[in-house]
Amino acid sequence: EGLFVSPFKLNLIFGKGTMQLTPSQIFDLSAMIRDETDERGFGGTTSFESAEEIVNDVSQFAGRHQFTGSDWLNELTLSYQDFKWNPRPLNESSVGRNYQGILRIGGRDTEQNFNQTRISLRDDFLTSKFQWLGSHAVKFGGNVDFLEYDVFKRFAGNPIYEFRQTENWEFPFEARYGLGDPSLAGDNTQLGLYIRDEWAPTNKLIVNAGLRWDYESDMFPTDYET
Repeated sequence: EGLFVSPFKLNLIFGKGTMQLTPSQIFDLSAMIRDETDERGFGGTTSFESAEEIVNDVSQFAGRHQFTGSDWLNELTLSYQDFKWNPRPLNESSVGRNYQGILRIGGRDTEQNFNQTRISLRDDFLTSKFQWLGSHAVKFGGNVDFLEYDVFKRFAGNPIYEFRQTENWEFPFEARYGLGDPSLAGDNTQLGLYIRDEWAPTNKLIVNAGLRWDYESDMFPTDYET
């Protein structure tokens, strides 16, 4: 019972630097680091003791090269991203006890930890030199991404006991405790190609048309198709 603070803390660092290599070339470096924690999951019939702390960390770094010609533009980007999402009990040392309809006390029962890393290479080329029944701005390119996953899902890793009025709250009628290997790991490769034409047959009409093709080596679930 009582009032409890639900704190949210965020540290955010970002920056970007640009270098003019030549009159027609620009090179960018950028970085973003985000680190946040959030305590929540309590209130009503759930005690503060049963709250969870959610850790969310994202780090991203990218380099971009832009090359400009008289009637064309090419952009090449290489980036790296590391992502972590980790909801965990604030009081894991205390076993969970749920008095149904009255109060949930003790530590939260589940912890999860998702880690993903991504290396991405992307190239976009734009040209406006085509003229046929009006002007055309044609853009085409693609991307390839390499992803690694490291997952930890400990469901009911901290036991929780259920109490109810039928037993006069004297002893638990049910207990849940998760066993087994909570770890999961995998990788995935994403590939995408596209072409788009912005056609202006008159000075009052613009038509956009394009095609895109995407592929993933190890979708989840693996029998899903797009």
